[in-house]
Amino acid sequence: MMISHARLVVPAAGFALVAACLLLGAGSAQDREGAQGTPAPAAKEAQPAAKRVGDPYPFDFHPITGEKFGEGEHPMVVVIDGRELRVSCELCVTAWKNDQKALEEKLDEKIKESQRPWYPLKHCLVEKSDELDTYIPAHEIVYGNRLIRFCCPDCEAPFREKAESYLKELDAAVVKAQKPDYPFDTCIVSGEKLGSMGEPVDHVCANRLIRLCCESCIAQFEENPARYLAMLDEARAKKAAAREPDAQPPSDR
Repeated sequence: MMISHARLVVPAAGFALVAACLLLGAGSAQDREGAQGTPAPAAKEAQPAAKRVGDPYPFDFHPITGEKFGEGEHPMVVVIDGRELRVSCELCVTAWKNDQKALEEKLDEKIKESQRPWYPLKHCLVEKSDELDTYIPAHEIVYGNRLIRFCCPDCEAPFREKAESYLKELDAAVVKAQKPDYPFDTCIVSGEKLGSMGEPVDHVCANRLIRLCCESCIAQFEENPARYLAMLDEARAKKAAAREPDAQPPSDR
């Protein structure tokens, strides 16, 4: 099944943000030189990078405006409260923090929509004996850009207490469910034949299995996960379509 990366609804403030980013870029050279030739102040000492929780940002569009990043554009990777985002500039970080709750809710809905078809478990990740979507709809959260499904809201707190352990369980379930029907026999990053450099690496992102030729390809994958996830989704859709028998016209007999 091919999953389309639907865009977010652009908030009214998004257009102002885009304009502000352009103005910031236009004035950056002048700012560096300082007014009337005066040297610009020395840059502030770099702060330690915030630690990411969970997956990298999985989309090819701006998390605030919903606009697709331009060809050749290199978004700025930021981590806010453990969550990785990809934005255009520092103004975007401020805009996100100013309306964080509403923007997170919109982004979470897009992540749920795009990952739900790939979710591998039919039972609750915490209460293993409880099937999902039986009597009531599953309780869904997004944790570190990752969809997690529970039988009820009460299971969310135990998950958060041991999130790392539960995520390993979920990763293993993704690998088990998707490995038999994986559409590539080559590394999606390097193009090398899987197995040519030792045992392939089974990496999980956005509830998809990504098979790589070696550990070093993980970093390259995470530079642009949206690109490789789109390649994977397209290949899976083509493989699924090829398995479907051609429609036959109704028989007169």
